[in-house]
Amino acid sequence: MFDSDFITNPYRAYSHLRAATPLYWMDKFRNGAWLVTRYADVLAGLHDARLSSQRSHNLTAALPSEVQKRIRNVQPDLFQVDALSRSAGAQPYPQTSE
Repeated sequence: MFDSDFITNPYRAYSHLRAATPLYWMDKFRNGAWLVTRYADVLAGLHDARLSSQRSHNLTAALPSEVQKRIRNVQPDLFQVDALSRSAGAQPYPQTSE
């Protein structure tokens, strides 16, 4: 995907992905990642709590209540906090035409 043609003109590849495979798995990006190509899908994903990066509550819920109280005040790592919670109240980028 990141060949010289893509670097020169990525819009053709993005247009193809939006039409043919709007949700695309990329093995070559870190340990693999989903590429979401349509604005509406990105926006829906950002508002879906099931896709949150803050899943630690599932792990801590099984801990004894005394331990939960002690760790409750620990600040999460900045990079593990959802973009929406970092920018609460921020408006999404305006949609551009495809």
